[in-house]
Amino acid sequence: MLSKQRCPHTGIVNFFTQIDPFLSVGSIMKQADREGAYCWRWYGASRTITGIASDMRSAENLLRDAYSHRADRTLARDDR
Repeated sequence: MLSKQRCPHTGIVNFFTQIDPFLSVGSIMKQADREGAYCWRWYGASRTITGIASDMRSAENLLRDAYSHRADRTLARDDR
């Protein structure tokens, strides 16, 4: 499960896990140079996954999908 918090100074929305609520595992920011574009980033252990969405809700859904796929792989690996 992810929680989120918007920075009041930059407007960036950071995402956190319950395991470490002080270390951001993802973020979404509005692109200043592109109208209606939101850049999302998932900070994985071995690589960062990024993408562009047309609105905040779509960006959040894509970021959560990246998180859930990572969590599914981790659980499958731990169940061996």
